Amino acid sequence: MADKSTSIAFIHELNEDCLLSILEYLTLEDQVNLWQATKSAIPASRLNSLITYNWQKQTKHIIKRDIFQEHLEYLDDYLKCINESVEELELSYLPIELVEIFRQHKFPYIQKLYYYADEEDNENGDKDIALLTEIFPSLRSLVLSGMSTGLYISKFENLSELDLEECVCLKPDNFLDISEHLKLRKLSMQVLASNGPLFIKALPNLQDIEELTISMDLLTETDTVQILRLPKLRKLRYNSDIVRHIPFNSIVEIRGLDIIRATFHDSIYICNPEIFPKLQNLQALSIIEDYGWNREDLMKILQCLSSLEALHLIETEILRNDEHLWDVVRICPKLRLVNLTKNCFYQQFFTSEKEIMEKTLNGRKERLQVNLYQTDLGLNTDMILEHFRHPKLNVTYQDMDIEHLAESDIQIEFKPLAV
Repeated sequence: MADKSTSIAFIHELNEDCLLSILEYLTLEDQVNLWQATKSAIPASRLNSLITYNWQKQTKHIIKRDIFQEHLEYLDDYLKCINESVEELELSYLPIELVEIFRQHKFPYIQKLYYYADEEDNENGDKDIALLTEIFPSLRSLVLSGMSTGLYISKFENLSELDLEECVCLKPDNFLDISEHLKLRKLSMQVLASNGPLFIKALPNLQDIEELTISMDLLTETDTVQILRLPKLRKLRYNSDIVRHIPFNSIVEIRGLDIIRATFHDSIYICNPEIFPKLQNLQALSIIEDYGWNREDLMKILQCLSSLEALHLIETEILRNDEHLWDVVRICPKLRLVNLTKNCFYQQFFTSEKEIMEKTLNGRKERLQVNLYQTDLGLNTDMILEHFRHPKLNVTYQDMDIEHLAESDIQIEFKPLAV
């Protein structure tokens, strides 16, 4: 028989920490419904106040049409709660009548907006952008998709980061207007072949660009030269399947000595190995999922990279055993980091004698870090520590937060040109 002294706590009797923990498991739709159900309680509901507090302490919010489309008044209430604290906002496929509700509020601290428009809504392709310029006049970063032609974007006077990769209806004249009126620092865009010449015409206006991501399938070597002459450019990304006419080789020929980092996602195999000796100042090389590449290819280019300090091999099978690892370390005297994140090894990984490791590391001036984050070694930690034990060796299991690249992407980082 149950103890009569046992009592069941109602949700409103729980302490605030418990209630906040419960809220973490609720979807936004559930939270909004709960907020609505408790907002008119007399006296004011503690749960309602906690939901408001939970929303206000968050600086990023995601608003989707299916949550508010049937209850427009719910969106108004929600915006009253978050408008004074939100810094980053994602709006997904909102109809124009929902966007209109935002005009009734001010968002003094908003910095970044992700606006995913309805790609089937041809009628409001630019009307919603005009609204956004009124609602978020101080916006600094914009990620945009949908049917926008680029009209009105130049009215975001403080915008420094702009992502138009998913705007397939972008018109050249509107982009020219953007380039003339905004001091963009970061730009991502897709350019149709027919609009290529007008995009190139706008390039000289982009004197403040530091990071450029471009999808354009007809880019001449002359165009490439113009891009690489942008004085503050320090990061260029392109897809090797789409941008077939700016080969890595041409970029290296033009600015090889300025390249300090290169990242390849299943794309290094298209590069001519003979070009790598010109990367005399390359400090970091990242290779992601290049299963068509092998150790011999890697060793051939590493022999040329005398300044290399970091080698990231992400989800590859290039180094099959520890002897391969020590071969890499031996030919790269300045190497400080070998990152083997998400590599798959087996118990046969340790094949060499410890003397090979000791001889390799004894001859180094600097300690070496070998990172094994989420690497399936098929081994236990004790075995790793037994074989990887040396005063100049540091084994770590860190998430190094390698920047995400789409498949076939190539990303190159430069020292900016002297102005």
